Amino acid sequence: MNVFSGVLDTEMVIGLAKGGVFHLLSSLCAPLYVPSAVTQEVMSGGPGRAGVSELQQALGVWITEVTPDPQVVAQFSAPRSLADRAVLAVAQEQAPLDFVLSGDKQLCQIATAGGFTCLQAADVVVLLKAVGLLPEVKSVLDRMQHLGYGISADRYEQALRAADEWPAP
Repeated sequence: MNVFSGVLDTEMVIGLAKGGVFHLLSSLCAPLYVPSAVTQEVMSGGPGRAGVSELQQALGVWITEVTPDPQVVAQFSAPRSLADRAVLAVAQEQAPLDFVLSGDKQLCQIATAGGFTCLQAADVVVLLKAVGLLPEVKSVLDRMQHLGYGISADRYEQALRAADEWPAP
């Protein structure tokens, strides 16, 4: 049922892991890429951090880790981290690519200016429901928030409205 192709950033790996739905990307995305700099950022949190075991289990199975050309990475100077620049470079190198999966506003602005579409974690959760991989969105978003993944009140409401779960009981 693979619906789209994409590239993941660190925030997305952690957020979807906190929501307990990271593994569902395997049914939604093909191909799905993660830059090696993102893998290093996720793994630097240690064994107990959200996203570490999920990403370890997915690498080489349904997620392809790639190291972008350093010259392509160097084209992107505005994002704060090497991982962010690597996400943009992978998106460019793997084009045509459907989505950059990130909630980082600066990264998404640059990606959008470059012709890519960004999906935030809440968007991915709504998409998972839309294709029948989740029965509902609210509990996933609530779990993400409870575990410290920031979703603004506006974004939360937008996601529930998009999933036909608004107003929330």
